[in-house]
Amino acid sequence: MLSGTTEEVQDPNDESKTIPRAVYEVRVISSKTRLPIGTVLTVKIKGGKSVITDEENKKLLLGLEKNKVVAFDDLSHWNFNGNEGLSASGMRVLEVSPQEAMNL
Repeated sequence: MLSGTTEEVQDPNDESKTIPRAVYEVRVISSKTRLPIGTVLTVKIKGGKSVITDEENKKLLLGLEKNKVVAFDDLSHWNFNGNEGLSASGMRVLEVSPQEAMNL
């Protein structure tokens, strides 16, 4: 994982409300995907807040904290009106090293 933030987006059912959306930037490390190792992806989870704090983001950026290996639940690709992205229903931090995850 490279970073995790929370953004507020307008509730499509009520224009006067906003809802949180977790935004994670991750790097592909599995050799069993169609994407090359090292590809950076952005995955958004509507209705949730990032589990990564601002302090953890700073430490990840500076290399002071070990990279976290994560897995996304119900990962899906969407394409609408020329825009595309990745969304998921949830995210889990796995208790494996990046080296171990490369072999999964």
